[in-house]
Amino acid sequence: MSNYVSLGIFIAIIVLVWIVDGKKFKKEGFLFYLRRTKWGVDGIHSIGSRYSSLLKRFGTLGVIFAFGLVGLLYYFKTIGKEKKISRGKCALITVLYTVFASGFIYLLHDMLFASIVKQFDLMFFGGALIYVLEILAFLFGMAGYTMFSLSYGVVSVFAGSTTESSVQLVLPVEVSESSNLPIVSVPLVVWLVSIFIILTVHELAHAFVSSSVGLKVKSIGYGFFAILPIGFVEPDEVKISKVGSLDRSRIYSAGAFNNVISAIIIAVILISTVFVSAKVIDNRYGEIYDYNGVGYSVLPPEDSVELPSSVLPESGVIIGLNGEKIDRFDDFIGVLENVGPDENLSILINDTSYDITTVVNPQNSSRGFIGINGFYNSMELKDEFKGSLLVQFIEAEAYIVYLFSWVVLLSIGIGLVNLLPIRGLDGGKMLEEISITFFGKKIGVKIVSYVSLFALLVILFSIFGSYIV
Repeated sequence: MSNYVSLGIFIAIIVLVWIVDGKKFKKEGFLFYLRRTKWGVDGIHSIGSRYSSLLKRFGTLGVIFAFGLVGLLYYFKTIGKEKKISRGKCALITVLYTVFASGFIYLLHDMLFASIVKQFDLMFFGGALIYVLEILAFLFGMAGYTMFSLSYGVVSVFAGSTTESSVQLVLPVEVSESSNLPIVSVPLVVWLVSIFIILTVHELAHAFVSSSVGLKVKSIGYGFFAILPIGFVEPDEVKISKVGSLDRSRIYSAGAFNNVISAIIIAVILISTVFVSAKVIDNRYGEIYDYNGVGYSVLPPEDSVELPSSVLPESGVIIGLNGEKIDRFDDFIGVLENVGPDENLSILINDTSYDITTVVNPQNSSRGFIGINGFYNSMELKDEFKGSLLVQFIEAEAYIVYLFSWVVLLSIGIGLVNLLPIRGLDGGKMLEEISITFFGKKIGVKIVSYVSLFALLVILFSIFGSYIV
């Protein structure tokens, strides 16, 4: 379904909603149209009261997730207003945090830390910046990690090591690759479903934690900003100033924390579902595809160094390697793992043979390197399965996985952005509570103003900086 068809259906739904329920909408601010209701409020209060202790702990974990060791120290400083906590217990909790956070950083060293520094080509000082980023994440949590990751992107633009925006907007618009705009295109339906799920998960977390600390939710509802759908939960803003600082921070942290937790849960379910269904299909039907090679794409040259792949087509299907027939990726790896640097290779691509000489693999000096990636198995459905219910099931499953993969990516991305120390965002609200707790209101407000301005400039430069420098 094209974006134009999806947009037409979406606008038709908005018109239908407006015809049926339009009189109950209220215009607030610039282009905001909100529909409030009390439906579900009693359920939120009931759950918040029944699981008050559990939801408070969830909010506390959210604060520590957001601001790391600083968040933990803030918890120790403010929890005394609720209950006494011994120094021994504080020490034990600190040790547990240190062990857990260190294990988390160690397990995700390559994915979250080394990849950021390598992506922005900032591997000077022997890669020490990787460990700087890990220390900052330990001290300042995911808010610190996100803030300093974006700062690395800004540095890379000034250093001239990248010409691309380090932050890209995910929007349901079609843009050509040649436009070089900081936009990642996504189908409209996928974008709308993802935003709806993310907002629902985010706002409900705020509502439940608000209720758990005794702050009543006045209403819930939905609406539109222009034609973009939004959902909201409306706590009693007058009474929020009367609850403690820690409780306010628990409420602020809950939304983004729930976004990240829900993304992890969805990812685990997706992986498990695909694995189980693949096993069931394989056991019942056997091979349903004919494999006929390995697709690839060519890596761009680095630092003007010509890679062996420069003589290859930009993309294609590898069907032979050094005289060996290549049907699938396992065959390709089986031949290539025995090839070292400075060795001659004969590659058969789409019935055309190419002779190249490997170079040293940057990840393993004992292995040869060609300079291609983006591998995938080139395969075709066997004739006896074409048009069957099995194929329809596989296609439906693939679309669901594709849809919820975007939900996972956007949920984590939006959650982390919401933790940035910018006024108006949940991260900025938590930073204000933490700063005032440690430094008093006068200094704390100034700290938030300066940090918020710096973070906002970093965000803007991360999006548009490559067009300026």
